[in-house]
Amino acid sequence: MHSYLGQLEGGNKELLATHDGVSVAVRCGENMTYMAGWGDDDAHMHLIKTIAPDLKFDLMPDGVRRRDTGSETFWFNYADHSGEVAGTVLPVAGVLRRVTR
Repeated sequence: MHSYLGQLEGGNKELLATHDGVSVAVRCGENMTYMAGWGDDDAHMHLIKTIAPDLKFDLMPDGVRRRDTGSETFWFNYADHSGEVAGTVLPVAGVLRRVTR
């Protein structure tokens, strides 16, 4: 866990625990997952893969933001270093535009 961890009690199904065995995330009913802390990147990825194993998504480099308009997709690089998105190197302060329709 990154910076905060609450105490979980009850008989809910455990989805994620610390290395010490402390519950971090539980399934509450069929449609709700409760995470009792603020995890690091590894914890978040593990939880997403546990909850939705068939979900497909792209991880973006730090500092890169994506915006979909329906007919176009834009990537903006706010980082102080270049990053790769959609098979293209995006320079510092760069913008990449792709037409999607």
